[in-house]
Amino acid sequence: MRIMTIAILMDSSTGSTRLGDLELPPLAPHEVLVQSRVVGLCRSDIEMLHGHLNQQLAILRPIVPGHEWSGVVSAVGSAVTDFAPGDRVVGECVLSDDEWFGFTMHGAGAEQFVVPARLLHRIPAELNFSQAALIEPFTIAFAAIRRAGGITAGNTVVILGAGMIGLAATSIAVAMGASVVTVDLDATRRDAASSLGAAKTAASSDEASSWIRARGLNGADLVVEASGHPIAITSTFELARFEGHIVNIGICAADTVTAPLHLIQAKNLTVHGTTGSAGLWPEAITFLQEHSIDLSGVVTASYAFDEIDEALRAVESGNIKVHLLAPVQEGDHA
Repeated sequence: MRIMTIAILMDSSTGSTRLGDLELPPLAPHEVLVQSRVVGLCRSDIEMLHGHLNQQLAILRPIVPGHEWSGVVSAVGSAVTDFAPGDRVVGECVLSDDEWFGFTMHGAGAEQFVVPARLLHRIPAELNFSQAALIEPFTIAFAAIRRAGGITAGNTVVILGAGMIGLAATSIAVAMGASVVTVDLDATRRDAASSLGAAKTAASSDEASSWIRARGLNGADLVVEASGHPIAITSTFELARFEGHIVNIGICAADTVTAPLHLIQAKNLTVHGTTGSAGLWPEAITFLQEHSIDLSGVVTASYAFDEIDEALRAVESGNIKVHLLAPVQEGDHA
């Protein structure tokens, strides 16, 4: 059956976006047709728009963006048994090392879209569609902390950057019992970190370091770099204690970063890089539920699909999280 939908079309070769008609492929046996409800815009969408990810991934041109989303199942392929029309769902974005939903295949930025069933998870009953669209970035922060060895109650953790990922990392570290200092230049973002339980917020890494040393410590057990800014990346090595851990989540657009790499050896540091969250979604969603983590406050602007250009400008102007609200189709599943 031929299915046409309205989609956001992003072209990294021209740096432009538009709404247009898109014909969806026939539903394969292991695929699901989903109606969008909420789509989150991520810094990586901005980087993709400007062509900064073209060397890392085979980005479609044009591409339908949208790897942070929530929606409702409309139809299922012949081999799908775990989901049914009417199910509220969210989905992972990593299919393989070089295949990403919303990057190398069309994403959720359309009124309807097709997604492999293996990527889907049901939305917990207590979450609305806006909260559910925050699950994907939450899992990114959760995976980063897990891959860095986790957190023990009483640890000191520095979070560099209080955007969506940094604030999710703040909430996770607080829930794990850490003393958290979150660093960001923006006072509104620091306030958001305080509301999520950060013991201290700071406007600079120097301020964070002073706070740590005033507590009689020589550095943080874990430093989470969630800004992607070269200065922040450089500061991680100074902030970490002897035998501390550093995990880099933030996307850095700079070709090179000057950093005191000799401190890796001198301080016996362990440095991690992380991307995606494959394999950890059930655990992350359970953690979110068990600790009653509410990240609703990070959504600072919402737009309709046909306001995509305004929404992208809102991302670049400093909003923490911008959501796109899909039109609800008459007769679809609420």
